[in-house]
Amino acid sequence: EWYGENGHRIVRRTSIVNGSIKLKLYPKYYSFLRDNYDEAEKKGEDDINRDIWRCGACRSVATKFCSKCESVYYCSARCQESHLKYHRSTCQRAKAGERRQRNELALGFWGGCGLGNLGNTCFMNSSVQCLSHAYPLTRYFLTNEYLDDINELNPLGTKGNLARAYDTVLKELYWSNQSYINPTQLKRSIALFQPRFAGYSQEDAPEFLAYLLDGLHEDLNRIKSKPYITLPDAEKYQNVRIAGAEAREADRRRNCSVLRDNFYGQYQSTCVCPTCKQVSVTFDPFNVLNVHLPMEVTRTIQIAVVKKNASDVWGIDPVRYGVKVSSTSSIENLIDGLSELCGISAENLALCDVHEFRICDVYIDMDEKVSKIHSNDLLVAYEVEDINTISTIVTHHAFLADGQIFPMGVPLYCTFHPEMTCLEVREYLWCQVRRMVREKGDQDVNSTRLVIRVVNNKGKPIDISGKTGGGKERDPTLGNVDPSLLPNSSSITLNDLLGEHCVDNYFFLHIEWIDGPWKGIFDSDAMMRCTNHSSLNANVYGLSLDQCLSNFTKPERLDEHNKYYCSKCKTHVQAMKTIKLCQLPNILVIHLKRFEFKSTFRRNKLDTFIDCPINGLDMSRHCRQKKGKDCNDIIIDEIPAVYDLFGVTNHYGRMGFGHYTACCRQWDDSGMGEDWSLFDDSNVTEIDETNVITPAAYVLFYRRRIFA
Repeated sequence: EWYGENGHRIVRRTSIVNGSIKLKLYPKYYSFLRDNYDEAEKKGEDDINRDIWRCGACRSVATKFCSKCESVYYCSARCQESHLKYHRSTCQRAKAGERRQRNELALGFWGGCGLGNLGNTCFMNSSVQCLSHAYPLTRYFLTNEYLDDINELNPLGTKGNLARAYDTVLKELYWSNQSYINPTQLKRSIALFQPRFAGYSQEDAPEFLAYLLDGLHEDLNRIKSKPYITLPDAEKYQNVRIAGAEAREADRRRNCSVLRDNFYGQYQSTCVCPTCKQVSVTFDPFNVLNVHLPMEVTRTIQIAVVKKNASDVWGIDPVRYGVKVSSTSSIENLIDGLSELCGISAENLALCDVHEFRICDVYIDMDEKVSKIHSNDLLVAYEVEDINTISTIVTHHAFLADGQIFPMGVPLYCTFHPEMTCLEVREYLWCQVRRMVREKGDQDVNSTRLVIRVVNNKGKPIDISGKTGGGKERDPTLGNVDPSLLPNSSSITLNDLLGEHCVDNYFFLHIEWIDGPWKGIFDSDAMMRCTNHSSLNANVYGLSLDQCLSNFTKPERLDEHNKYYCSKCKTHVQAMKTIKLCQLPNILVIHLKRFEFKSTFRRNKLDTFIDCPINGLDMSRHCRQKKGKDCNDIIIDEIPAVYDLFGVTNHYGRMGFGHYTACCRQWDDSGMGEDWSLFDDSNVTEIDETNVITPAAYVLFYRRRIFA
């Protein structure tokens, strides 16, 4: 009995073979199916492995279960003790007929809980979600092993408060039955010892993650009294491999924790003085690998082109092109490149940015740089007239029978001559939108069915009844007179209709697709349908994670603000610096530095798509040299440096005003899971593996297949 005479007992199941009681032990036999044990035993060992019962606390292989409810298995008494608070209510209500179902339910939603946003804390939520899927650290907390290592004497730590707060959040994430929890205690513990996270302003997720890892390490450092150690720079002719090993050994004498064992690696920094050529080699630990993104020479921008439809053609779908331009090109260069692909003169192309079914920006300044265009922007170019015309923006709205109204589809950007009549405007718009009507041969389906409303730039209807000669049209949905509808008249021109507004920059119209007249013949899918041009087959990604890592290890000249002090010249110099990876951690965290420094108050975000392998990231070429007598091979005992991705922190928007989400998948000693989940604060949904890596990927979490 583990909890005393009146506590929950834990037992092992036995079987009777030839009249003798046999106790099946791990690892050969794990299947403890209550009614089908003999059938499970007849299976091969591989089949039995599929029936393994997992520990209700840490997911390790379990051979014991609670004797009262038999619904949850455990691998040790410590796990059962740690899980007791969350298991007690289930154990008291358990019934014999529900035992197996309860066990599967308890383990099926492991780690699928969200974190509530306490006020701009999405940077913390996304980092904690990814870190909670690091199995060695999570198991370390869920089994209460961390209690043996809490260091309350460390002046660099939080006397164990941060570790206890993180433990509370982890157990709520994995063991509670709630859809989401509020990490209030963790936020308070971090803010108490790191004032920069005390408020509710947006912070950088990689900086928070680095502090959290350092804070947990100091709280759980097994070295109670750190010795004073001085480690000089490696000498010029000293074996670099030996120097690195000495630096690691010196670090272990001061820092020893489960964080140090799994999350910390080592890199070698070499500085060469440009004056005296003195070489300085130092070794430093890291927990987050900060990787700069190499500047792209070219990028491919996707643009959909909407052409003018002739009156004798029922309708043509927009065509999506891939325009390849330089990263320093202007909007004029972009439109010229598009003109060559689509065959429309550049003067007759209006480039617009579409967001939430509305045109939010029209690119007029031809000298503006394409760097303003983000990778997830929806760009649409419209074929227009450019001489003495009125620019008109047309949006689509759906009217349902229950009264609901909502925008939809790709808007239109048109140009009309002021002397065009309202009937001619109707006919032109009908040629543009009739591709959305299924019954193309029906002569009764024409422009007279269109409900076109004149609105202002905020979408509010404009009363035009006084400018139509008193003629008013009826709203087909309400049956009453509506003074904002565009008249179906061949005598009223736009000049007459707009009056003093004819000189305004834009004229706004709504096309209202009402459920009654268009029911059964309106094709809503056609509104977003596009044909892809062959130019889209070009490589639009540009960069891979392997290229970024290669750029990380290239020599670079230090700038004026980061000079190196040469001990021989006795002055600060712009040395040539090279960083090499010496030792890789079991859990590799890579920070893709997407924010480019421009000034003190300005950071440009690089929305470049980085092609990151989800499985099989080989880091060997970035941290080992070729075989030879001068080889400084740092791969310990030839353990393969192959990694699999298990977590991604995404950032959307710009610096200080963005939003963070996380994509994670479970893994343990038995291998890596296949199902990915998207954590958006309190919302948790499933996500396809193909959508995990996006231009928003900011921090990557990899685990080593074979731990060093």
